Amino acid sequence: MARSSVRTVRCRRGPQVACILAGLVGVIIPVAMSSGEASAAPRPVPAVETTVFGLEMFAQAPFKRSPFKRAPFKRAPFKRAPFKRGPFKRAEARSPFIEQLIPTNVQRAGALRSSTAAIDGIDELLDVDIAVLDGGVDAAHPDLRVAGSINCTAGGTLDRDLDGHGTMVAGLAAARDNGFGVVGVAPGARIWSVRVARPDGTITEQAARCGLQWLVDHADTIEVANLSWSGAGDPSDACGTSAAAEATRPRGGGGANVDPGAEPELHALACAAHDEGVVLVAAAGNDAADAAGVLPAAWGEVLAVSAIADSDGDRGGLGGSPCDTGELDDHLASFSNTGAPVAIAAGGVCVASTDARGGYATGSGTSFASPIVAGAAALLLVREPTLTPDQVRERLLAAAEPGPIPGDRDQTVEGVVDVGTD
Repeated sequence: MARSSVRTVRCRRGPQVACILAGLVGVIIPVAMSSGEASAAPRPVPAVETTVFGLEMFAQAPFKRSPFKRAPFKRAPFKRAPFKRGPFKRAEARSPFIEQLIPTNVQRAGALRSSTAAIDGIDELLDVDIAVLDGGVDAAHPDLRVAGSINCTAGGTLDRDLDGHGTMVAGLAAARDNGFGVVGVAPGARIWSVRVARPDGTITEQAARCGLQWLVDHADTIEVANLSWSGAGDPSDACGTSAAAEATRPRGGGGANVDPGAEPELHALACAAHDEGVVLVAAAGNDAADAAGVLPAAWGEVLAVSAIADSDGDRGGLGGSPCDTGELDDHLASFSNTGAPVAIAAGGVCVASTDARGGYATGSGTSFASPIVAGAAALLLVREPTLTPDQVRERLLAAAEPGPIPGDRDQTVEGVVDVGTD
């Protein structure tokens, strides 16, 4: 399977720098940095089996991300495969940090109007848990609240992100509202880093199985999981629910209504996580193609997310091209997959987020639209923690900005996520 790829300009952490985004319209909130940490002590990290099996093939190929490359700061035409990480610069400022940027896709999702997100530069942490199945998350990043790190790959350091992808995903979902850096849709939600991708972007079937099994086993802790990776496969098998299959159903958490003999094992684990109450959100993919053959997005238990371009954080198509990418404001991104599996859309072109080693960067891809919806699901579960994944899906679709999205190439009408109605 393949994750979105971007080239990056790294914004390295220093004692006297604050983060601004050149060429990307954002909201800046001047506020003094809070003096103390308001969160409870992190939960202990559960033990996870990480035995490495052979590199098994899933469907046509092993899971794989596209190359995730970095480049010197410059403006350049928007490209697919790999995407460029464009102009994101940090300006000098006195310590402590005194400015906070609201990424345009966080704005467009209505987070500034959400009473649950309550974005005001005051670090009030949300009581909800989001798992990021990716290449790792920078656990030491000052803008993130990482509760634990799990490694489903061979080797590597648990609390590091070697290419920045997972840390960017985590920041869009849940960067803290602490008066500096950036802020996510569900500010200060607890992030659980579940490493399934190796530094080269490949995700073996065994690593994906390990990550999904961990979700099933820890569904009493995790409310939402983000899967920003994709690859070719057949999603036609449905989750079994027959009484005859009861004896063979995998058990994790409180049990699961799945029949592993009726479908590929990975789908069975996704069904189990869904049935245990975990909201699964996945990137639709970046091939400008039909998502019907793309996994995990095409599984019915998953909220698949396409990407739009948005340069001003508002509706109406009045903004320019985000970061001079050539994409049109408020249109479907040219690279985004579409089709019947896609449930909803969010901003995913030149969006600002946290980066590895304490920095900040911009990136493009459905990988960075998906965590916006994951954060939106987390906000719903903060208000109503007893909602099932299907109910969360229904609420998000009902509240979405109505489609069709300009530039959409199919007959499936998905809306744009909107959390500003709470």
